[in-house]
Amino acid sequence: MAILDLQMADGSALCGVGARLYERDDAGYPGGHDLRFGFTTELGSDANKSFTVRVSAKGYAKGSPYEGQWRDYEATVPAAQCNELRSHVGGRTAWGVPLSLVGALTADFGPWRYETRAYDTVTLAVSLRANWSSDLMGVGGGEDDWHSEWAYAELYIGFMPEYALTTAEYETSELLVIEYSTTWTRQDDRFAIDTGSYVMESDGALTAFPSALSREVWGTVAAPGRIEVPVSALTRHLKGKKCFFTVYFNPSYRPIITGRQSASAELTVGDKSNCNSCTLELAGSDDPYHVAIRTGDAGDADSACTQVTVKCRTGSGYSATTTVKCGEVAVMRGCPLNTPLVFEGVGSNGVSTSKKVTVLEGVTIKAKGVALIESVDPSGGRVELVYNQSFSVSSEAECDTVKLAGRRRPSSFYGHGGTRSVKVEGVLLDDKGADIEAMPEYGDAFVLFPDGRAYKCRISVSLDWDFSRLRNVSVSGEEVG
Repeated sequence: MAILDLQMADGSALCGVGARLYERDDAGYPGGHDLRFGFTTELGSDANKSFTVRVSAKGYAKGSPYEGQWRDYEATVPAAQCNELRSHVGGRTAWGVPLSLVGALTADFGPWRYETRAYDTVTLAVSLRANWSSDLMGVGGGEDDWHSEWAYAELYIGFMPEYALTTAEYETSELLVIEYSTTWTRQDDRFAIDTGSYVMESDGALTAFPSALSREVWGTVAAPGRIEVPVSALTRHLKGKKCFFTVYFNPSYRPIITGRQSASAELTVGDKSNCNSCTLELAGSDDPYHVAIRTGDAGDADSACTQVTVKCRTGSGYSATTTVKCGEVAVMRGCPLNTPLVFEGVGSNGVSTSKKVTVLEGVTIKAKGVALIESVDPSGGRVELVYNQSFSVSSEAECDTVKLAGRRRPSSFYGHGGTRSVKVEGVLLDDKGADIEAMPEYGDAFVLFPDGRAYKCRISVSLDWDFSRLRNVSVSGEEVG
């Protein structure tokens, strides 16, 4: 009457010592996997009335480098809830005790689905016995004595992510970096590059593709998504060559024999020191005072650009700057009004910037007769001044005067730059001025004149009025970088 074959099961499918739950299978299990403790007995529910399960569990929380402490659970589950499956040929009876019925085990360590997992892996020390409905073995005593011996097994639940190799690029003359994408957040993944990885060009008409590696390359990933390969491990310089790489992945806590993941791809090896330039294209904007520019990768060098910095330049040298991920739309705020604008874009990849500057011209924000004060912080708001405008700008160079002995007058010593003070006044009609009054609390602001002058300033605001419908507004400030 012994319990045999104690192991993990996913539904009625037996899994052995471990249940491996794959990211690619999530769509088929929207409510999570039906994990069970599977086992067999000689007789069925006619002899077994229930099963007692004792579990000690611990695991690595999602992304954590540390394993948690043991937690204990116990439950006695009626045989009717243990998924009895009798053999049609007189063999043993199979059972499956759902983990969801073993105390708070599933609540503490589940759910059993990759995307919503709380743990990356769970270790289970499981003891299980059958409770009989009669004294089958003649042990005597009462019902509490009618049970089998304890069966014991050390089991685990492991989540298995998907990996995809994306790029292979020289980051320096001594280092090749293979990047990959994954939803896995662990930083202790071990990797091994298959020694069969090869260069997809032949050294001769009848020769096989040569190997890309001169020795085994394995270790711990430098960071999630990044594998570093020393140039000394390569058979040749690979820049510009198409290579086929296979990489195996396995977290440090899991023995390789219990399951590893792999990813293979054909990659053209690039050079991050030579970044592609970007593309700029005018996109539609719902805001008449903002310019939307779609960015992209021109693909004209050795390495994809991952980030684009866009600047708006004018004849006065003023520039508004925005940085976005390549492919995103850059929304340019604080651009001068009523003057032709020139936008310049530079791509970068974290190691180098593109040698070519991309230019977009032919854009003008038309706002005749409007002075605009807009907070640099998007939540700080914007105010248009249309009536009774007046403007003033004063500049002063950076200079110190020193009285030197023997000279009749002090001498002047100039540095670089200086200060510029800006002031704009106007009248708000049927507007109490609450937005402009609060704007200094949000930090710097763009001050845009109708003639195309544009400044970024630390502003101060004053309001006064004689009539409830009219507010006299004065905005002054010093230009900042």
